[in-house]
Amino acid sequence: MIEQSEHLPFDFYFMMPYCVPATAFEHFRAALRSEDLISFYQNKKVIGLAEVMAFPDVSHAEEDMLQKLYDSNRLGKSIDGHAAGLPEQQLDVYMSAGIKTDHECTASEEAKE
Repeated sequence: MIEQSEHLPFDFYFMMPYCVPATAFEHFRAALRSEDLISFYQNKKVIGLAEVMAFPDVSHAEEDMLQKLYDSNRLGKSIDGHAAGLPEQQLDVYMSAGIKTDHECTASEEAKE
C-alpha cells in the first residue's frame, strides 16, 4: 500500500498495526513482531503504531509489546490506542506507555475523560 500510494495526487500516511488480527483470541493469519515493524518506521509515510488494544500485554509488560512501544516512542512515532471502557487507572497505564490517543468511547463521560 505504501508503494502504491507514492504517485497518487495526494498524500497518504500509515500507522502500522501492532497485531494481525487484533487479539490473540482470533485465528492468526500473520504474527507481527517488533522486528517485523521496525524497518517500516524508516519510511516517512509511516507515522506510528496503530490500534493498540491489548491492554493485558501492556499492563503485564509483555516483552514484544514493550519493544513495539519502545521503538515507536524512541523514533518519535504516534501510538494510537483502543481503550473503550478502561477505567482511569488503566488509562494511566496506557498513557505511561506512550499511547496518547483513542478513537472510541462507550459513554459521553468517557469521551470527556
